Amino acid sequence: MGLAWLIHAANQALSQAVARVKYFQENNHELYQQACTVSKQLAIS
Repeated sequence: MGLAWLIHAANQALSQAVARVKYFQENNHELYQQACTVSKQLAIS
């Protein structure tokens, strides 16, 4: 859930969030994909 919020922040162009999300994209792609799904649901709410 925390990564989902971080992705949401990165989508708002917050530089620290962008850097941390990039780390997960590169190092834990499966977790990143799951968090993307949750992040999309957060954006709808």
